[in-house]
Amino acid sequence: MHLSGLHIDALVVFLIAPREVGRVEAEEKSMAQQIARWSHEGGARMLGCWRTEEIVSAGKYELVYSPDSPPRWQRGTIDSLINAPAMETLIAHGELPEASRGDAAAYFSREGDEEEAIYPQPAEAQSLAAAASKNPQILTEIMEEARDLLERGPKDRQALEHLALLLGHCLLRDALINLIFQHPDPALTMLYAIARKTRGEIRANALCLYSVAAMCSGRGWRVHFALHAAEEEMPEHRLTYLMRQLFNHCGFEGVLETVRSGSRAILDVYG
Repeated sequence: MHLSGLHIDALVVFLIAPREVGRVEAEEKSMAQQIARWSHEGGARMLGCWRTEEIVSAGKYELVYSPDSPPRWQRGTIDSLINAPAMETLIAHGELPEASRGDAAAYFSREGDEEEAIYPQPAEAQSLAAAASKNPQILTEIMEEARDLLERGPKDRQALEHLALLLGHCLLRDALINLIFQHPDPALTMLYAIARKTRGEIRANALCLYSVAAMCSGRGWRVHFALHAAEEEMPEHRLTYLMRQLFNHCGFEGVLETVRSGSRAILDVYG
């Protein structure tokens, strides 16, 4: 377990074990103590480790180990999950949490229908980027068209194909990021659809830009899984690596500030 560099001050740990609450086993206590040592080595403090059979409203929990062992936290009942701040954010966006980490990761899996897949031509993206780098008016026109495409919705296949083409070159991709800050919700929808219909670098780029849209629109719970899917798709993908490093060391604000300034720099130079 590596916590150094993550800016974590405190840790709360839950063990989920299908065993009757009331019997804390030595193995669980040993595991909790080991986690406490790891957190201390990483510069964080583990407040405590509790166990429960499952995390549900009204589920019972009990303390396994804590350096402080506050009496009021020895055991108790899990409050209503629907009223938790994290759930309020989900509900505000009309969403519910996935049942497991596997389901959360599967949210970004590719669609199985190959007939619906999108395969932009790299040469076309290269040609478009070359033209934009020589004529500022061209990049301005491309971004104006992209603004319109973002609003068309994922059922417009032509819009998806044109946006996917822009993700085929780093100059066009980076210029597009500025639009995501202006239109995060439609961008989120379109980038998600593109990510599920493409492969390779374009899919990785779509997932990275989806992460930006998720952060901008208050859907931070999607970011980790989107970046993980991008890394799985293309382990050597540079933008994924940079965003994960920023995310780990600087959090959402660091990611957003860096990618936005980078996008504006592209527009200043070429637009």
